[in-house]
Amino acid sequence: MREAPESILLWHQGALGDLLLAGPALQALRRRFPRARLLAVGHPERWRLLAPTLGLEEVWNGH
Repeated sequence: MREAPESILLWHQGALGDLLLAGPALQALRRRFPRARLLAVGHPERWRLLAPTLGLEEVWNGH
């Protein structure tokens, strides 16, 4: 059996609607790997909308 990842990098450069539609998949990722550190790259103002529900540890400006 594979080990769970310690960290997962989430990268998004698209529109806000695309990120919001990806929300359920990202929440499933969080449920699957509850101990993994989630790091997001992209538009910080957009990621901050999902940060509370995903438990993002860091958001990096990637645009």
